[in-house]
Amino acid sequence: MKVVIPLFSAPLSGVVFPDSGTNPGVGGTQHVSVMLARELAKQHPTWLVELVNVHPFSVENSPENLSIICQPSIDACLSGIPIDGDTVVIAAVSLLEHAGPDVLAYCARRVLAWSHHPYDFKLRILCGRAKFAATVSVGEYQYCSNGLQQGPHFLINNLVFSLAHESHRNGAAQDSKSRLRIGHLGALVEEKGFLDIARMWPRLRSRFAECELHVVGSGALYRDVELHPLVPADLKFARRILEHIEVEDISSGRVTFHGRLGAEKTEVMERCSIAVQNPRGGSEAFPGSVLEWLSLGVPVIGSSAFGMWEFMKFFPELQIQNPEEIEDRIAFLMELPERLAEFQDRASRVAGHFVAQRDEVLRQWSELIVATACDQVYTLPVGRYTAGRSQAYFWREIVRRHWRIILSNSPLGAAYRMIRSRK
Repeated sequence: MKVVIPLFSAPLSGVVFPDSGTNPGVGGTQHVSVMLARELAKQHPTWLVELVNVHPFSVENSPENLSIICQPSIDACLSGIPIDGDTVVIAAVSLLEHAGPDVLAYCARRVLAWSHHPYDFKLRILCGRAKFAATVSVGEYQYCSNGLQQGPHFLINNLVFSLAHESHRNGAAQDSKSRLRIGHLGALVEEKGFLDIARMWPRLRSRFAECELHVVGSGALYRDVELHPLVPADLKFARRILEHIEVEDISSGRVTFHGRLGAEKTEVMERCSIAVQNPRGGSEAFPGSVLEWLSLGVPVIGSSAFGMWEFMKFFPELQIQNPEEIEDRIAFLMELPERLAEFQDRASRVAGHFVAQRDEVLRQWSELIVATACDQVYTLPVGRYTAGRSQAYFWREIVRRHWRIILSNSPLGAAYRMIRSRK
């Protein structure tokens, strides 16, 4: 058996993925892809597992049957797949959309299309071009939002690795939580919602004396971009952030942009009292950043929309409908020390719940891979649905959020484009 997982991410060049499973400061999709490859190789010593990228990187204590291969493009990777052999490809939808139609048609029966976004219209378009062996969604909300896929559609959660075993948990770290330190972890790009947090900063610094904001992440997690000297985001986005966060706050250390960090981010994160993540939830499917906070016992304030619901359903008191509610949620948590301690304990327990699913996640992937190699995916039970909301709810959301795209891809949209082209 051979499993191929393409990545094709330039920022991975030279990165070392630690044995602990900690994200070394790369995009979430790339991180879980590498961790899945490593764990599959460990569990199945007779399998050959390949990670394919443009530039080399390394995995600490890599199993002997895990290889890192360099190829120039996704087309070059897929065109070499033997469709009659026992090779299976697990590829993110964001990569498959860049593959040529002929290449996709050639190898689709050996490809598992891995979706990491809710309401994934790219997945719908791809499934119209090629008949994949199956599609995989990574969270309950996302699975439901991607309903009615063509062909088998499975729900398999991402692998989860706790940061708690790396935490020093020393007295200094615990004492530091008596001072309000607000944390945020993630790529500094538009869709991850940090601009909403920046807009709220003037109100937070005014209401909470001596509070601090610690931001871990960079605008270069997904692609190489020129970063601003004060804010590690692309120049345009950084300027928008600086409209709300004063340069003086950065120079005084009241707001600290730590940039892209690997395992050393644990020390920064464990000193935070509270984390604020994606106030609107956009683009999230199974956000690993939230789980990293929870594994350190840090309560998270955030939206319950999109994939944020996956974890925020355990914290109804900390859910927000809009960014203006961040201030009141922080006040609620910090009002009573025993209340904060209660939520810290709940955070650790929720993280433990997901970490404990690791063996089941690997079992599901292994079963699907073997079935794909044997052309027997149709024999597996398709998906599971425990989201607690009706399919009608999710389809209403699909229409509400994407009616323009639906209309554009309908016969009416095609007729409109034809009329426009004749003018």
